[in-house]
Amino acid sequence: MPLDTHVLLASRSAKPIKKLAKQIEEIADLKVSTRHIVNGHADPLYGLDYQPDVVVLLLNDRGHVDLEAMLEEQSGNRPPLIVLAEDGDSGTMRLAMQAGARDFLHGPITPGMSSSRSSRSRSSSRKNLTSISMS
Repeated sequence: MPLDTHVLLASRSAKPIKKLAKQIEEIADLKVSTRHIVNGHADPLYGLDYQPDVVVLLLNDRGHVDLEAMLEEQSGNRPPLIVLAEDGDSGTMRLAMQAGARDFLHGPITPGMSSSRSSRSRSSSRKNLTSISMS
C-alpha cells in the first residue's frame, strides 16, 4: 500500500481501536485515524470531512444494530469496509456483507506481535498488515 493510504478504524469501544491503531502503525506506513462511535449515527463516515481509503469497523455486542444502520445509510461512493467482530456467527457475517464489507474476521484482537516483528523496517513490513492476529 502506498504511504499515503488512509485507514479509518471505527468502533463503539475506544480502547480496542486505539490498540489496533498502534499495532498497525508499528508494522506499516499507513495513515491511521480512529473514530469512536457514540450515540447518534452508527455510520463511521457520518460527518467526516475526508474520505479514507479503507474503513475497519470493530463490532461489539451491538454490532447487529450498527450494521443494520449502515445498511440503511448506504451510498454509492464508499471506501472498502473490513469488519472485525468478536462473534463469528453467520448472521453477523451476512449482515456485514450486505452492509458492504469486503471482508469479515472474527475473534478477539490480540497483540500477536513480538518485539522482533515490530522492529522490522516499515517498508518491508507493509506487506504484513494482515499479521495482526485474531484468535
